[in-house]
Amino acid sequence: VPAFILLSAFLNMRGLLRGNPLRDYFRKRALRALWPYLLWTLIALLIQYRFALWNADPDKLVTAFTWGKGYYHLYFLFVVLQLYLLLPLCAPWFRTRPSLSATLLVTAIVTAVVYLLNRWFLHMRYPGSVIFWYVPSVMMGIWLASHSDRLEAVREQARLWGTAAALLSLLVFEVVAIQVLLKQPANTALYQFSNWIYGAAGSVALFAWCDRIQVPRWKSVLELLGARSMQIYLIHPFVIVYLSHLFKSVLSGSEWRVPLYTVVCILVPLGLAWLADRWRVSRPLFGA
Repeated sequence: VPAFILLSAFLNMRGLLRGNPLRDYFRKRALRALWPYLLWTLIALLIQYRFALWNADPDKLVTAFTWGKGYYHLYFLFVVLQLYLLLPLCAPWFRTRPSLSATLLVTAIVTAVVYLLNRWFLHMRYPGSVIFWYVPSVMMGIWLASHSDRLEAVREQARLWGTAAALLSLLVFEVVAIQVLLKQPANTALYQFSNWIYGAAGSVALFAWCDRIQVPRWKSVLELLGARSMQIYLIHPFVIVYLSHLFKSVLSGSEWRVPLYTVVCILVPLGLAWLADRWRVSRPLFGA
């Protein structure tokens, strides 16, 4: 999730910094994200009702739309919608092309404020559904966008510091996580901040290394999956629900369950995406 948020922040902020009109910006985001979010939240609730996973509780209905909890995967789309609203507010400062050190300082301050506000006052019900819970990834994505004219040089530098920060923060996170698993006293602030740093630094490292680790023979396959990623993302959980209901007794505990579900959860959405294109209903269904 942090990597997707960083990439979304990078791509959308790069367009804003190029001077794309705000009216066009919001219109496209409403079509590509807001409408699919509302539609698929409703579809998710209907499917859960059909398979007796939801009893039409009004509280669940409100939570589904206001916290991205229509189904477990839809919170990410809800977070992205908030990101789209936040980016234009950040654009003026990033037009000044701030340095990495200045960006990291602001990121640290904002992240600390968010953490303390939530710990002492807000007590957010679902912090993972709020964009401010991903400030480090958002800020790194925006910073990369503000320096996109020298992106290769930035990526070259980021391979070193991004990888080092990711490995160090992962080490700290794992130590604290093991303490939690062993039910030993653990520093919860260190747990959360190391998690944030690892998510952002690991995403930067992935962004920096992606051109070096690409496999040319997989390019066409990955391009196909990337072009249909929205459809796969929206549909695949419901394929799992249907398969679990259909083959509950047959595949329960089977070693083939995970690989079979993985293949089917890619092929079925791809097939439906192809049909949606043929029938010209892809945009109203998926926003793409």
